Amino acid sequence: MKKLYVDKRVCLGCRFCEIICSLVHSGNKVNPSRSRIRLQEDPANSIFEPVVCRECRRPKCVEACEHNAIRKRSKLGVPVIDKEACVYCLECLKACPFDAVFPDGQEETPLICDLCDGDPQCVKYCPVHPTKTHAALIYTTPEKWKKVKSGPTESALDNKK
Repeated sequence: MKKLYVDKRVCLGCRFCEIICSLVHSGNKVNPSRSRIRLQEDPANSIFEPVVCRECRRPKCVEACEHNAIRKRSKLGVPVIDKEACVYCLECLKACPFDAVFPDGQEETPLICDLCDGDPQCVKYCPVHPTKTHAALIYTTPEKWKKVKSGPTESALDNKK
């Protein structure tokens, strides 16, 4: 099963991921506050890291929801929020150890990456680092991700597919 991985070593800090995500999930409007991926940054040291759901085996956000409004989607491995059952208590946000659940005051439902139903658009538009062979966002299998971490090569990735 594929997962969304982040290689913070090559993130350019462009925020394309936030823009694309907001376009996809906000009716073709750029609104980064509605993005399900956020950029954590330390511009003074040129460090940028996209923060996105890590698709935990036992998601703390699911466990924290006392209203059974979040369940793990077995096909993709990401948590899904039932908007009807959600009371916007934000316990899921507090429970996430990776800070990858975001508040959405507009719809009063937490935002969690849904992998765009298995075709994450942020990956398609994440630019390849000028001195590397891949982008910061990679949607691939764990086996291929291990190859990227140990020494990225063009053949190790199918990032844009």
